[in-house]
Parts: sequence; C-alpha cells; structure tokens
Amino acid sequence: MITSASTRRDSKSSPRNHHRFRVGTALLVALVVIVSTSCSTPYRKPQLTPPENGFSGIADAFKAADGSAVPEVDVLLVHGMGYHDYTWIAPMIQPLAVALGFEFDPKAPLPASEPLPNGALLYQVTLHDSTRTLQITVPLWSPITAGAKKTLCYDLDSATILCPDSLAPYKRAKLNGLIKSQIMDDRLSDVTFYLGDNGGDLIREAVDDALLRSLSTGHTTLAQVKAGTVPTAKSTPLFVISESLGSKIAVDSLEEIEGMKGAQEFAKNVRSHIHALYLLANQIPILNLGAHNADGTPNIYQHLNTFARKRNAQRQSKSLAEIPLHIVAFSDPSDLFSYLLPKDAVTGEDTIISNVIESNDCIVLGLYEDPSNAHTKYIQNNPVANAIAYGSGTLANAKGVFCAK
Repeated sequence: MITSASTRRDSKSSPRNHHRFRVGTALLVALVVIVSTSCSTPYRKPQLTPPENGFSGIADAFKAADGSAVPEVDVLLVHGMGYHDYTWIAPMIQPLAVALGFEFDPKAPLPASEPLPNGALLYQVTLHDSTRTLQITVPLWSPITAGAKKTLCYDLDSATILCPDSLAPYKRAKLNGLIKSQIMDDRLSDVTFYLGDNGGDLIREAVDDALLRSLSTGHTTLAQVKAGTVPTAKSTPLFVISESLGSKIAVDSLEEIEGMKGAQEFAKNVRSHIHALYLLANQIPILNLGAHNADGTPNIYQHLNTFARKRNAQRQSKSLAEIPLHIVAFSDPSDLFSYLLPKDAVTGEDTIISNVIESNDCIVLGLYEDPSNAHTKYIQNNPVANAIAYGSGTLANAKGVFCAK
C-alpha cells in the first residue's frame, strides 16, 4: 500500500483535529446550556405595591353595592404607540374573555367597524352569557398617524408594517438600525405626533367621536353634538384599559368632551361611572413632563388629579354609591417605556393608586429582555388578565412567564 506524505500528515494530525473539534463542541454546548439556564423572570410572581392598596376587578362591577345584579359593564380599550390594525384587537380581548368566563373565538371575524374622523376606526365587541354583557369599545386611532410616519420610510433599514421595503442606502450598526426603525420611527413617532400642535387634535377628535357613540344611550356622534344634539350618558359601570400613550389619550379626550357645548353633563356622567383605569405600560409621568402649577413648579400628575377630583365630585353630587377610583399601573421594570405611579400621585381619599410589577418575558444573563415583548405582552400575561378581571386578590397565587434559571 502506497501512502503519500500528505496522507501521512493528515493521519498524524487527525487526533489533534478531533480533540479540537471535541473541545469546540463542548464549549458550544456549554454556552447553549449557560444561555438557556441563565434566563430569569424576577417577577413571575407579580408584586403589588403599595401592598395595602388592593383594587377591584371587572367582575365585581356585575354586582351593585346592594347586592343586586348589574346586567352590563363597559370597557374602553385604547391602544398605545406603534402601528396597530384590527389584528391587535382579538389577542387583547381573548385573555380577558377567558378570565371572565365569556366565550370568544379569536379567529372569528370581528364585527364591522364604523368610520371615525381622520381615518380612524371604531370596533365594538359584545361578550355575553345568560346574565351578563360586556361591551368593549376599541377606537383604532393608528391610521391617523400612518401617513406622517411613512415619510420616515427613507431612513429605515429594518422593515416595519408601514415601511416593508424601505432600506436606508448607507451602512448602520445592525442593533442601532433595529432600534431606530422599530422604536424611534414606528413607536416614538406616534408620541411626537400626538404631542404636536395638530396631531393631538386629530387623534382626540376620533376618540371623542368613539366615546360619544359607544357611551351615549342614543349612539350620538360627534357631528351630531356639534350640530346641537345633547348626548345622554349610559349609567353602566366603565373600565378603561389603555396601553402606554393610550392612557393619556383617553383621559385627555374625556376632558376635551367636557369643553364641548351641550356635552358637559355627558362627560361628567361618563367619568363618574369609571371604576378603574388599568394602565398597561404606563407612560403618564414622561408624557406630562411639561405640566406645571401656576407658580411654575412641575406637576406631572396634574391631569390625573383633575380627572380623579372631577370624577369623585360628580359621584357625590349624584349621591352615587361610594366606589373609589382605582388607578392601577402594570409595569415590567425592563420595559423601556413604562413607569410606576407614586402612591401619592393622586391625592384624595376616593382614589387608590396601585402598581403591579411583573415580568412579560425572560431576561437573558441578567442583561437583556426583548423590548417589544416587555412593552406589549401585558394582558397576554395571565396574572395581568386575571387581576383586571377579578382584582388584586388574584396576585397572591399568580404565576406568569416562566424561564429556566
């Protein structure tokens, strides 16, 4: 048998190569094991803070203070920053429907939408059983900002729903490009649009119309109010569930309606029937940095205090049952766009501030949690949906997102 020199060299080096391969494989396996076992969810068991500030849930509103049954409860669901279309609605409603025991098929078509001013859409979803009805109102305001946001497509190098084909013609660090496209251009752009001189007016006009249509007994439109129709508010309990920027939009819109001729009493009565504000990824502190008192000192909770004060005063003037206003901020500490509320953010005995601290996704190596999931996966997290449905009492035994440690 003839063996060439090169073959002999390969033969002699083979054990070394095999050793290197085995070492490399071992290191790779070790790295995979470390990463896969170094994920954590520090708030898989959510924390209520202050612990003494418990809150009620939607289910409680189906029974009046005297014990009698309340047949209908309303929910206003307002989305936050980032592009949203109708596909966002079902995944938001399903966890709540399951928690409350309503049948809801997330794959079934939604009821037809109604057009709102400036291109927005109104969706209304009704859940019911033999004794209860849950009426959910969803003003989809995202189409209003879409046109303006498309003007930024030229600078994106990570595709978004609005800019699927746009790529910047120059090199950018991959992670920086992803952050710029997904966070700055698709999400924070909605905030700058809303806080601008005209953008906020356009969005509030649509949400004002949605509130009037869904929360008045006669399905009164904004156009009818401007023409002189006086709307009458429903007397059903109301809960507001909002995401990030949606928290400010909802409160601002009710305040704006109160300034309309003929709609003042409607706005006051709607506000008086609000049992709770559930703020998912609460952004009120940073969105109101410009708010200040008459003496110029900052007051970032000014509009929340005004809202709570007017709500509670109206309940007292109508001799309604003493039901405190619950303001509950749900926050994942790794959510870049979420803020807790200090317990004294709103003063007054008729308002209770609560925070629920929880984890929406896994933290890898203590360094990173997916920013998108951290910001958007609140109600899809069972402890959050259950707490909104039945109150803070469910948190004691709650277990959320699980990661190996």
